[in-house]
Amino acid sequence: MDQERPILFTFEETWRRLAEHKPQLREDLRPALFDPSGVTAPALLDPQGPPVIGLLHTDGYLGGHAGEFLDRCASLPNLVWLQSGSAGLDDPRFAEIARNGATITRNDAQASSIAEVIVGRVLDRFQNGAARRHANWERNWMQRSFSEIKGSRWVIVGHGAIGGELAQRVRAFGGHVTGIRRSPGGPKNHADEILPPGKLEGALRSADVVVLLLPLKDDTEGFADAAFFGRMKQGSTLCNFGRGGLVVEKDLLEALEAGRPDFAILDVFGTEPLPADSPLWTHPQVDVSPHNSGMGDGLAGRTDAVFLENLAAWQEGRALRLVAGRDLF
Repeated sequence: MDQERPILFTFEETWRRLAEHKPQLREDLRPALFDPSGVTAPALLDPQGPPVIGLLHTDGYLGGHAGEFLDRCASLPNLVWLQSGSAGLDDPRFAEIARNGATITRNDAQASSIAEVIVGRVLDRFQNGAARRHANWERNWMQRSFSEIKGSRWVIVGHGAIGGELAQRVRAFGGHVTGIRRSPGGPKNHADEILPPGKLEGALRSADVVVLLLPLKDDTEGFADAAFFGRMKQGSTLCNFGRGGLVVEKDLLEALEAGRPDFAILDVFGTEPLPADSPLWTHPQVDVSPHNSGMGDGLAGRTDAVFLENLAAWQEGRALRLVAGRDLF
């Protein structure tokens, strides 16, 4: 009987937490835990063995083992489904695993924490946070006006799960949100309006905040270039929380001098970690963070829930949620 149970290939911390939350998993699945020393459990490599489910939880990303885990998954003959802990699938190993026949599902558990980070950092920008902290340090009683989200106009390029969470928060402050997506029909997902990519140029000209949430693909690499910045509103703010390759960093630096945009909030970069000699680190019009906007303290629990929901669907023969289409590779 044990040999017939599906195998769950995941991380020790992940398995321990899942099994404590749902003890039935110990009966339903046979765990094969990732070994950072490079050893792969023989049961995972047996072509006559049971189906294998891979769970690349956020634990793996935080532990620095995501790449090794994907390498192992690509070598497993019976891998039928890989649940990723990431929303993006631009790592070429995902495409290799998909070509091998496995279904890949994405994760939307980061959406709420990323949305909170974006709002928080834009608020800090609008309310002159850097200048206020500097004044505090110098014991300078500085009073100055600040911008409000109420009445501001936001454009979210790539309006999916993260965009919906962000739009909900921005509109709660009284801001106006335009979402840009390839399929403008259907639910607005908390935006005031949804427009197709062909109408992005017009939306940019009136936007106070532009947020990039696109995946990185051949047709989105270098998406935000000199021409894109030239269409932005004077004094506006650019936020990139999609992928670093969306932005041509050289063009951005030149655009900042012209004030279109006037400020950039960046969580992702073309090269990560961001090189120590990058001018972005110390640029007065740039706010840098190390690609960690999704790492809120509720992330692990929400990712567990995404997997358990999909596992129940898989066990019952129902459709999985967040299945990655071939267009994402």
